[in-house]
Amino acid sequence: MVIQIYITSAYRAYEIADYYRKKGAYVALGGLYAFIFPEEVKSRGDTIFLGTGEGIWPKLLKDFCKGEAKKLLN
Repeated sequence: MVIQIYITSAYRAYEIADYYRKKGAYVALGGLYAFIFPEEVKSRGDTIFLGTGEGIWPKLLKDFCKGEAKKLLN
């Protein structure tokens, strides 16, 4: 699951991320909030996008399929 975090909905994004992680889903978080506050966000997701999803998404898929997904991607 990929969630884009907006400043106005960060806590709701965390609730959704926590819910799906408890069910065993792999959660990637991104967006402006993640870019500005990566230290806060990194405890809430498996991978944190620090840049545009269009450029990072292919990297995540490639690494994930090899079992080598990184915590921070930019």
